[in-house]
Amino acid sequence: MKKKLKIMFVFISVVILALLLAWIIPLINPAKKVQTNNIQTIPVNYTNLASELSKNSMIKTIPDNAVLLLKFYNFNSGEREWEKSYILRKGKVTEGEEKADITLTLDSKYLKELTNNNFCSIIKLAKKNGDLGFETSLSTTSMLWKFKGMMKYKDCFGI
Repeated sequence: MKKKLKIMFVFISVVILALLLAWIIPLINPAKKVQTNNIQTIPVNYTNLASELSKNSMIKTIPDNAVLLLKFYNFNSGEREWEKSYILRKGKVTEGEEKADITLTLDSKYLKELTNNNFCSIIKLAKKNGDLGFETSLSTTSMLWKFKGMMKYKDCFGI
């Protein structure tokens, strides 16, 4: 009886982990191409990043009780140097730093390519190149449950 319970526990754990990975990886990788018909492409930089990302559909679907942190860095001196940090909440992006459910770190070299239409693609590219970091203190189950409404963006993170 105990052996069956252990096997069931391992199986359920593996399924939960697979679901979590399927959800998180798309958040880290950009996937879907954004249709840009009749949408003006605006280059994004530190000056307009908060206002442009606030309009992004992915940012608008962040749960009400969730906080994400997007931190930019560079290696210009040979060591990681932090540049700017942005707090992402449902439909709102502000410069700053605070405790977050998920922290994404991104090499600032991707700002040169970032526009109001390609956030998902840039995230995917950075993940593919090893320039995207992901940290959370949430368990896999908690994270999947909290961010279940964002599953349609899982392709962005390679999940």
